[in-house]
Amino acid sequence: MIKIVNTFFCLIKKHPFVPILIGTTLSFIYLAKTLPIQFEENDDVTMLLVSSGAYSGRPDMHIEYINSLMGGLICILYKLNQTIEWYSILFSLIHIVSLTIIFKSIIVNKEINILMKVMFVIIILLFERYFITNFQFTTVALLLGVSGIILFLKNERIHKIVIGVLLLVISSLVRFDSALLIILILSPLIIINLSVSKKKILICIIAFLIIILFKITDNALYQKTNWQQYRVLWGLNSSIMDNPKADKIVIDKMYYINPNDFILYQYGLIDHNILN
Repeated sequence: MIKIVNTFFCLIKKHPFVPILIGTTLSFIYLAKTLPIQFEENDDVTMLLVSSGAYSGRPDMHIEYINSLMGGLICILYKLNQTIEWYSILFSLIHIVSLTIIFKSIIVNKEINILMKVMFVIIILLFERYFITNFQFTTVALLLGVSGIILFLKNERIHKIVIGVLLLVISSLVRFDSALLIILILSPLIIINLSVSKKKILICIIAFLIIILFKITDNALYQKTNWQQYRVLWGLNSSIMDNPKADKIVIDKMYYINPNDFILYQYGLIDHNILN
């Protein structure tokens, strides 16, 4: 029995990802159940409805802010079984894996003392409370992008570098703007890291080209479809809802929007209790 226990703890020491993953998963489930978890904005609700088929009668990959390729994956899952809320489950899993990678980078770091490690973990858990009560695809993409760059910066092994870059690419599929923001903020660290590792430069170039290719593909999948008009109208709606200067929005080029309808919509009263 003692030998089994010793073997178990040796395994944890050699492979800390698994116990950290279990701990992160349990804490996520606990917080999600007690707080509870809920979407911050109607964007996620609408994209869930579109991808699940509740909006148009069948699952669809055109979910606006999320790349259509990721939307296609969610769409396939709903086609397999529409009784499961795949949208929320998939992004919860991505959220958990991202946090696990971030926690692991802190816990196994030998340059940080135990007190600082505990402080960092507590701070992240405080943010986690906010992320769960205001769950949204934007923060999921941000966490995934951060975890990907951490793997990229902290490792010299090819497979871990590739995994880090892959997570960053997936982050761009969840929300392109979030991935781009993370890259811009951490660009000084990325540039310094690239300057001492030539093999990472090639991987970075390939990743960048893939991200751009996926973005171009997403735009192409909207062209010459009703979803293109839907995307424009959705973007206009967001700019009205979030913009105190909405009356200055120019709609001349939006030929299918009647100016009078636009004014009526802009000044219409909206019951946020119903929308949320």
